[in-house]
Amino acid sequence: MTTQSKQRPVTLPVRTNTLATLLQSRRSVRKYQNRPVSPESIEQILEAARWAPSPHGRQPWRFAILTAQKLKLRLADEMGSTWQQNLQMDGQNAEIVNIRLEK
Repeated sequence: MTTQSKQRPVTLPVRTNTLATLLQSRRSVRKYQNRPVSPESIEQILEAARWAPSPHGRQPWRFAILTAQKLKLRLADEMGSTWQQNLQMDGQNAEIVNIRLEK
């Protein structure tokens, strides 16, 4: 394998024709930019999410779009609290849990 083939492809702002490129460019975002997302992008994201499989094919999807910073911070705090509980239940070291939460 060459050095170039080991590099992850950059996520493309346009559609790709290959599944491999799409899968290799997937990433987990840990830090977000402080800029608004266009309504068009939100619509595209929701449409893609709607096609995801659901338990027993019942399509129980519910989406909430938060644009107010106060609500986003409240959600992040609640999710962080739940994640902290899950990490602790998994037996993660308290120091590691705190480092992960700070990120």
